[in-house]
Amino acid sequence: MKSSKGIISLFGWNSISKLLFVFIQAIVFFIAGHYYGAEALGLLSIALSFVFIPINILDQSIEFGIIQTDDSLDLDHSSIVNVNLLISSAVLMIVLVVFFCFLNIGNDILLMTLTLCPILFLNAYITVNNAIHKRNLEFVKLAKMESFASISYLIIFLLFISLGCGIWSLVYAIIVKFLISFLSIFLFKYQSFSYRRDGSFINLNFLFRYSKYIIAERCFASVLSYMDVWILSIFLGIAPLGQFELLKKIILRPVLVIYGALENVSFSILVKAKENPQKFRRTHAQHSALSMFIFMNYFLIIGLNAKAIAKYISVSILVPYDLIIWVSVFGAIIILLNPLDILLYSLGLTKKFFYWMLSYSIPLIVISAWFAQWGVVSYLKAQIVIFLIIYIMAFFILIPKRLLSTLNYFIPLLYFLLVFTILNLIGFLHQNNCLLFSLLMIVVIAINTYLLYYIRKIELFNSF
Repeated sequence: MKSSKGIISLFGWNSISKLLFVFIQAIVFFIAGHYYGAEALGLLSIALSFVFIPINILDQSIEFGIIQTDDSLDLDHSSIVNVNLLISSAVLMIVLVVFFCFLNIGNDILLMTLTLCPILFLNAYITVNNAIHKRNLEFVKLAKMESFASISYLIIFLLFISLGCGIWSLVYAIIVKFLISFLSIFLFKYQSFSYRRDGSFINLNFLFRYSKYIIAERCFASVLSYMDVWILSIFLGIAPLGQFELLKKIILRPVLVIYGALENVSFSILVKAKENPQKFRRTHAQHSALSMFIFMNYFLIIGLNAKAIAKYISVSILVPYDLIIWVSVFGAIIILLNPLDILLYSLGLTKKFFYWMLSYSIPLIVISAWFAQWGVVSYLKAQIVIFLIIYIMAFFILIPKRLLSTLNYFIPLLYFLLVFTILNLIGFLHQNNCLLFSLLMIVVIAINTYLLYYIRKIELFNSF
């Protein structure tokens, strides 16, 4: 018998290394922005997008597929590694062709992208090894390996900064981080499978049985996750992109990575609970409570302190006060929307979710690009409205009503709307209606008091 302490314990271990990395990454980007400016960060962000799109696709799709099955063999896992290497080779060839076509131009973006390509090959093995550990709920092992790599990342960055390597210090640090992640698997003897070179496409049936639509969906999700890099650089230029990227690394990225750790644990449990509606509802309820109590409140606090944060960040890069507020609202809507995929994946409804995501991706890109012409804040407002509509429609189109009631699904939405109202009207409420502002904050405190009680008392599962 395990209570909510079970998920919190696993979530804690899964969060340790991720929290350490995003904290280090925030420091690194802050230092890089301070010394080299928003434009340098913008150029690096474009280069990173070309390399990390395939990495994200492989990481997330393979992870979900391996977690879904308990009967995969070493030959199956080796086949995935070989396919990963094939995809990495294809990406490298494309970058090489483009690089040599524009060799005389001296394009820093292409040169950075080419330099970063080796991490694709290292990640080919890392992603499969880590996915098996996650399936087995071996988060302690992952925490040790990833923490070791993160500390090395910071040390290498500072070393190259001291050598005067400029923004390239960050490029070299990223490469070393992946290299150490790879080597630490063997150094700590944390191999989760024995690699075999004879793995072929025939052995991928187990993965495609569970993941063919997940892989397709993750392709679109990865493109969408880097959509802002391309849209903002096209319509607004490199400097505004650098501002937004700095805020993402300092404000958004840390909490979203930690939230991803919670999703990893919740997804593993939802898969085991899909045949038991009561257990499934309890798991979702606990996930929602933790999401509201930890993550939405985090963005509320960030938004309430936007002026102080803007003043502090401006030591590195000048950032508008209202941009921080809307980045906070944008983070809260991501927390609201994100659980849709793990809910449907855990039920095996990957095809349904893929077509759902495909249906809104193009309108999302077109509308966001149109509003980007008026600035980053307009771009974020457009995405927030679209995500709200998507979340509401998803309940009526995607969610099996036998598993989730209307109340269970929409409680997080109501809390998001409260956060949205406070942050959207923060200046007006604080200066012109202190009573209303105080009442809204009392409601927030009351809700969080109940959430804390709920998290501590409600059992998630009868067995784990």
